[in-house]
Amino acid sequence: MLLKCVPELRYKKWLNSNITCGTKTIGRIVLSFCQINQMEMRLIQKKPLVSVITGIFNGEGMIEECYRSVVAQTYKNFEWLIVDDHSTDKSLEIISNCKDARIRVLQTATNSGGPAAPRNLAVANSKGVYIAILDQDDMWEADKLERQLDFMVKHKEIGLLSSNLRVFGSSEQKDKRQCIKRSGLIYPAADDIYRENPFLSSSIIMRHFAVEDAGSFD
Repeated sequence: MLLKCVPELRYKKWLNSNITCGTKTIGRIVLSFCQINQMEMRLIQKKPLVSVITGIFNGEGMIEECYRSVVAQTYKNFEWLIVDDHSTDKSLEIISNCKDARIRVLQTATNSGGPAAPRNLAVANSKGVYIAILDQDDMWEADKLERQLDFMVKHKEIGLLSSNLRVFGSSEQKDKRQCIKRSGLIYPAADDIYRENPFLSSSIIMRHFAVEDAGSFD
């Protein structure tokens, strides 16, 4: 089932541009959407841009709900970079019909077999002050970005912010991980995070420079 269109969008621009790193082709831009209501664009550009990054692989049964949770965000100034890791189902077809000017669809050069390469490709093409990760099988509450951005703007010393989570449906993780038990400053020392990582990737928002300083996903 294809996703509904956004009335303000009138056309989309198909691209077939390779993305290179040195002499190596690491992916390509599949498409980006053009034209959004100009008054709305001027309003949202007054707020920091958030780059939402999502890697997809054979996610045709989940990506529609993921899409709906992103476009329903109360915080509107975001771009969404979706990287297809050479899905063999209809994932790319479905997401290519998500007509929203903030979406850019990219594709890895070859199937990478994991989330790192799609995320790195998305970050390399992102323009936001902040990076927010969202996996294809997760959803956000409507005010997720707004509440996190409000905190990050007030606390400029924070480089990464995570949130709690709810597991629902028939997920096998439902009984294993119902929520995050700890809050506040979890790790006084940076090395402590290597002992235990409590963060769900889809709950994380980071400053772009913090991502650059930490290096690529691996």
